[in-house]
Amino acid sequence: MVVSGLPRWLAVVAASLLVVTACRKKDDTPDDLVVADDPLAMAEDGSDANTVETNGQLLTSTLVATSTSGSLSVASASDLGFGDLRTQEVGDGTKALYFPRGCVDVVHDATTKTATYTFAGCTGPSGLARVRGTVRATYAAEGGVLVLDLTADDLQISGATLDVHARAEITAEGVARTMRWKAEIAGQTARGRELTRTSDKTLKWTVGERCLAVEGTSEGKIRSRNLRTVVSDYRRCQRGCPEDGGVITTTNLDSGKVVEIRFDGTDEATFVGPNGTETALPLLCSG
Repeated sequence: MVVSGLPRWLAVVAASLLVVTACRKKDDTPDDLVVADDPLAMAEDGSDANTVETNGQLLTSTLVATSTSGSLSVASASDLGFGDLRTQEVGDGTKALYFPRGCVDVVHDATTKTATYTFAGCTGPSGLARVRGTVRATYAAEGGVLVLDLTADDLQISGATLDVHARAEITAEGVARTMRWKAEIAGQTARGRELTRTSDKTLKWTVGERCLAVEGTSEGKIRSRNLRTVVSDYRRCQRGCPEDGGVITTTNLDSGKVVEIRFDGTDEATFVGPNGTETALPLLCSG
């Protein structure tokens, strides 16, 4: 089974991390006019950063294959039922996940254990859209851990343009899967906002179930803001709403101001401003 073949339900992660971004359109405001402590803008910028990181994690998942036996490998033709992994088949499993057919080209170097994926305007699983650019993945599998070292320059995903240097460590225990994703990211969000971020996130799921758990921290610049975003106890299944207890916290590291988005299992989240004022926020989900 291909990890990213946890089909399109994973798109809900990106959608729910964008709960405040529907409030405003693409922003052309110069950095020197940004009000640093504007709570809504802080939440927007923190959510935009999470969306960028989530898309990078989702794309990474499309490069990996798993089976219910707990084995891990780079996605290959064997994922399509064509037999055991052979060198020339590396990447075929990933190709099958993107449309239109043929929009992904993969070159595999068995000597260096590197697969180079070139995307040409692809639509993929988990809500990935307008994927264009080249991703180089060097892989190693030891002791039940699959390690991917990823590099991409000017990679475009869903309107954002990114330079990415990341390491993904994927483990399996029975049908349980865990991916630790650590990355340095620079570029522009889909709104055209400049960002430079470091990210350390953990994703967990179970083969055969349509649920995902995300936790972790990222921080760095978005426009003139130096923000830290923490995702805690975030869990969601299929198109359902985030489960009760999940929180996304965004902190302006320069001013110390903090805003939160709290989930309670319904189709409305609670936005908490720096002064503790609470505002209901609608979600794109079914409670």
